[in-house]
Amino acid sequence: MDIYTDKLYEIQLIKYMKTLSPKPVIIDQDIKDITLKSIINYQVVFLDVNCSNCDVKLVDTSGVYSCNKYRYASCGNCGFKTKILY
Repeated sequence: MDIYTDKLYEIQLIKYMKTLSPKPVIIDQDIKDITLKSIINYQVVFLDVNCSNCDVKLVDTSGVYSCNKYRYASCGNCGFKTKILY
């Protein structure tokens, strides 16, 4: 990554982490852990779609489109997981 993209990702990461609640209702702990690990390892794509469970923005942990322009979206707050057309 170049410096600009790296800094932009850092800003998005900090903004995302500030939106996480300390005691959410967790749907799937494994999905939550994998999502947070991917965010910290700079692998996610931040999406402009809110979680239907806790209203935090969803992220695509794989960062790649699946077939038919779908993205795998998950929530680092509650562990919600879905597939969305993006």
